Amino acid sequence: MSQIFPTPELLAQSDGRDINLVKPGVEFVVPTPAARQRGFEYVVSPPTGSAVMIAILSERRVQLLDLPDLPRKLQDQAEALSYLTAWTSELRVPDNGSGKLVTNNWSFDVKSYSIK
Repeated sequence: MSQIFPTPELLAQSDGRDINLVKPGVEFVVPTPAARQRGFEYVVSPPTGSAVMIAILSERRVQLLDLPDLPRKLQDQAEALSYLTAWTSELRVPDNGSGKLVTNNWSFDVKSYSIK
């Protein structure tokens, strides 16, 4: 797995703003207009084939995740969600007030895509 948004470069340019803040009921487009102004774009290139994109959403502010290496190819969306649920249950994020590491609530969305 690779984190494709936000990139470390975009975070460095964001001046502490929450460039990846998703609000309920408000459409969130990646890349954001601000990210596009800073030169962020997706370039699709070979190899061709099918894959999935996974959105990992957090109730607390999180910018970068230390994503795990997948132990094997996940067979379907249900297996991917099960794996992510187990992995995120062990993650801790800094509390904004105290700085202590605390548990967090996570949500996921998985979308299939193919490059032809």
